[in-house]
Amino acid sequence: MKTRHLRVADIYVPVKRRGTADPKTVEALAEKILENGLDRPISVREDPVRNRVVLVSGLHRLEACIALGEDTIEAVIVSARQHRVSSRPSALKSSARDRMPPIPAFKRSWEAIPGAADQPTRRAHGAK
Repeated sequence: MKTRHLRVADIYVPVKRRGTADPKTVEALAEKILENGLDRPISVREDPVRNRVVLVSGLHRLEACIALGEDTIEAVIVSARQHRVSSRPSALKSSARDRMPPIPAFKRSWEAIPGAADQPTRRAHGAK
């Protein structure tokens, strides 16, 4: 992926993320950045409607650079589609439902268990 240096002032932090950075983490990260430089760029996405870039990941790194008085920060620009997929890693894995056998096969294996057919079935909450 291609990285760019963006002005810190031009990066929009979503309202839900503002103020969620841990000050101790920011301070420790700022010290690390002073010693070794920024080890990983932040991720941003472009918002062409509002003509801005929006922070996707790297709030602590951004806050650490701000605390150090940096004017720019290295950033990877991701598309909104990449952001949605990458922000939900569980979406990439198959769900338990995908791994379940088809209902007729499940029913046959349930009925093959001795005494299982005598057990009352449980319904989902609200099921009729």
